[in-house]
Amino acid sequence: MNTIVRGLSLLVRGRFFYGFAFCVLIPCLLWNGTLVWEPWVKLEAIHSVWLGGLSLFFGVCLMAGAMVALKVKGGGLPMNAFPPPKFVSTGFYGIVPHPIYWGFCLSCAGVSLLTGSSAGLYVMTPLSMLGCAAIVWGYERQDLIRRFGSSAPPTLLGLPLANGERPGWVKRFAGVAMIGVVWALAYYGGALTGVAESAPDCRIFGEDAAADISDAAIWIYQSIYLIVPLVLVFSLNTNAKLRCMELWAYGCFGLGVLMFLMFPLSCPLDDFYPVTLADFCLQMDREGLPDYCIAFPSFHVLWALMVAGFAWRYVPRWLIAAAVVWACALAWSCVETGMHGWLDVLGALAVFFVVAGARPLARAALELAERLANSWRACRIGPLRIINHGAYVFLAAFLGYVLAVSLAGREYRIGIAVVAVCSLLGAGVWAQVVEGSARLLRPFGYYGAILGGLVGVAGAALLHPASDGGNGFSGWVLFAAMAVASPWIQAIGRLRCLVQGCCHGHPVGDCCRHWGIVHTNPASRVCRLTEWAGVPLHATALYSIGFNIVSGWVLVRLWCTGLPAGLLIGLYFVLAGLSRFVEESYRGEPQTGRHGGLSDYQWLAVGFVCLAFVFWNIPSAMVPVPLPSWNSEALVPGGLLGVLYAFCMSMDFPDSNKRFSRLTS
Repeated sequence: MNTIVRGLSLLVRGRFFYGFAFCVLIPCLLWNGTLVWEPWVKLEAIHSVWLGGLSLFFGVCLMAGAMVALKVKGGGLPMNAFPPPKFVSTGFYGIVPHPIYWGFCLSCAGVSLLTGSSAGLYVMTPLSMLGCAAIVWGYERQDLIRRFGSSAPPTLLGLPLANGERPGWVKRFAGVAMIGVVWALAYYGGALTGVAESAPDCRIFGEDAAADISDAAIWIYQSIYLIVPLVLVFSLNTNAKLRCMELWAYGCFGLGVLMFLMFPLSCPLDDFYPVTLADFCLQMDREGLPDYCIAFPSFHVLWALMVAGFAWRYVPRWLIAAAVVWACALAWSCVETGMHGWLDVLGALAVFFVVAGARPLARAALELAERLANSWRACRIGPLRIINHGAYVFLAAFLGYVLAVSLAGREYRIGIAVVAVCSLLGAGVWAQVVEGSARLLRPFGYYGAILGGLVGVAGAALLHPASDGGNGFSGWVLFAAMAVASPWIQAIGRLRCLVQGCCHGHPVGDCCRHWGIVHTNPASRVCRLTEWAGVPLHATALYSIGFNIVSGWVLVRLWCTGLPAGLLIGLYFVLAGLSRFVEESYRGEPQTGRHGGLSDYQWLAVGFVCLAFVFWNIPSAMVPVPLPSWNSEALVPGGLLGVLYAFCMSMDFPDSNKRFSRLTS
């Protein structure tokens, strides 16, 4: 009886801690992060009482209504660690998928708008959305599929099923409304950031601002305001068509605003004096534009490409040519009227190509990953064996060192080398303690590299004398440079993981076998240490490459804006923690332990996110970082460092039985 009482006590305390963490601790951390970031966010603040109040009201209603539904209809608490026994698909769960998370994000945005906080709106709200997405994709979705066979029911505001059934007018209206909301948030929200205020001009091909504009160009430009609504209202008459347009809109506008923020360009307009009716229409269009509106990529062209792509798929053949000609003419009119440059048109083409071709591009990436995963080769030079993935290890270390030195400056060359060596030692020690075995004698671990890097930064900061450059040496700048370079090092290094077969995924579902990669090379770790040779597995290394490339671009972009070192360091840990949390949920190494429903590495990823708030609250970390500058002096030491990494991670002595002599048995 005492055992039962103690067990119930632990369960109650676990639920209490879970509720405290999500209802008290996380909101407090976000509030604290907002206060820390506020002085450094230079984006235009938006202070709107009515919009903020509306967002907060709907957010609270979504959260409260969904929690009540889980208690009443699900028979349990709204806690994914202690999930309700019944699947809930009605009420708020029939309107929007995962309403508690959407409600929380709406509430974050509402509080930011009410208080006029730019840090809350542009930093903490997006991070909250990423955190909710990480929880869903890294834990909750897989848990729901395992228990109920489905992660989320069809909802009013969610994507429709890809079938030929006709959606009702309510569903069709909801889909069109969501497309409009996403477009407005991306276009006007991106413009309100003001990042294009001092950005370079997009007209690099000799275009002018078109002070003298033909009526024909204006009418073609204006035609989009008639054609797009007609397509959205009358052509989306099946679930498949509605789903296609929604996916394209979400992808194009989401990727478009990300490109605009990462590569801001401006398109200043000359004074325009209307004379004809067409001129007055264009003048009204110009007056309705937000200040510093999104130029690159052109959202006008994105709309035209979506209409032309939709026609290519669904309308009779005789209309396809007309749709394509119209889209080309509209792209020309954007430049002819001076509203955009040709670079904006090319940017829109690139965005649409990636979004519309997402499936074939993903398949091509998976096929390439599968070829790499089965490309293990080695050559012998006497007792030394050189494995072919050494080229990727060399490139990762070499380019990472050059990037870090280019960011921090030449006075940090020695410090960065010290950190790199300590990271290598830490990775080896960690893997020996956590994963070392007689079958894998020299493994390396990511989290050990981070710990070793921390030791290296501390040592370099303590021992490094004042620089001869006159700017002084800061351990925080060194730390930030390594943090910003780390995603790029990791992205390239994951190619080695593919070849070696480490960090591999678990089997994909039977319905998704074509989205997995198959390992057949007998030297691959998958074939040697698991029973999954020839079985389609999640391409977790490929997932990691994608996550790290996006994180790397964001961090480099923010470094160029002069953000303090401490904020960059903390942001790296947040982005790395969230992406690793998702990635680790699809990993399948048999030696990885699990506790509390999560793998050990997922718990470490959660620790990474918490660690970010520690760095954000260290006043001494808020030191300015220098502007990046190319430094050719980093090439030689970077090459030597690359050789050292390649020797340790891709060269061994297979005939020896000494400890650490072999990478594999």
